[in-house]
Amino acid sequence: MLTRRTLLLGLGGLGTSAAIGTGMWFLLRKRDDSIATLTGHPGVVRGVAFFDGGKSIVSVGDRGHVQAWNVGSRQALYQNSDAVVNLNALAVNGSGTEFATVGKDGFLSIWNSSNGKLLLSHELAKKPLECLAWHPKTDMIATGGFEKDVLLLNRQDIKSAKRLKGHAKHVHGVAFETDGKRLLSGSEDGTVLAWNTSAGSKVGSVTVGHHHINGMVPSPNANRILAAVSGDGIAVLEGQPLQLLNRDFESCGLATCLAASPDGQTFVTGHEDGLLRVWNEVGGAAKRVLFGHSTNVKCVAISPDGNTIASGSADGVVKLWSLVS
Repeated sequence: MLTRRTLLLGLGGLGTSAAIGTGMWFLLRKRDDSIATLTGHPGVVRGVAFFDGGKSIVSVGDRGHVQAWNVGSRQALYQNSDAVVNLNALAVNGSGTEFATVGKDGFLSIWNSSNGKLLLSHELAKKPLECLAWHPKTDMIATGGFEKDVLLLNRQDIKSAKRLKGHAKHVHGVAFETDGKRLLSGSEDGTVLAWNTSAGSKVGSVTVGHHHINGMVPSPNANRILAAVSGDGIAVLEGQPLQLLNRDFESCGLATCLAASPDGQTFVTGHEDGLLRVWNEVGGAAKRVLFGHSTNVKCVAISPDGNTIASGSADGVVKLWSLVS
């Protein structure tokens, strides 16, 4: 008998409608595994993050829209569209009191997490900025985008940014390792570069694949970095010098974004087809496949307690999911 579990295992392994047939695929796409759907965005949701110890989430997206919700009550805390242009990425500081955004206009902006007020903003680039990371222990911020450089700056002086040169094409991902000593950047040129955070000097380089890096996140395990690679699935990097680990994530498909759990044992990927997949970091097939978004998942985050996933999509909604199976 073809049970629901059999269907999901087949889907996790193949990742396409071929695993279960077109008709059954259509029925599954109507299913919603999320525990909440949060509305209010006027367009694509491009960034999402937890703050206040996981009690709240903030999201950003098209038309400069910023919105926050209480996770428990699902009630909106605030919304703000002061940025006007599309916001492409979001990062919260270590204490959760502020978050940064970058956008299509090349500006970096700092916001108050509790009320959504814009605190300061400065133009860092003439072309769009697409990725963002906030150092886990300091006020250092990293970003990158269409100008190929990685920009490294301090929140207290956002007008003075170091330009780290080395990528040949657009920078789509940046991530500080969990100890904060190195910054990794991923590009459309298929390379990941490692930088000394203090000096801003290049200390390593790995060619991940022939396709661009869609996003990067730190994992607490052995100071690892996880990268979503277009056409090549998921890459796991660690070590000094930087090395690409041999991990096989079966039929991952095109992952557009990813997030790691606080214990480093699990991570979640978002995909162009609207699905989320839950993985064990050692590789293999997806443990779970989550249905609910109708199209491209643009961003994903995991709560500090590891129990809840938040995701944003081109369908204009933020969804919450239980990570406790």
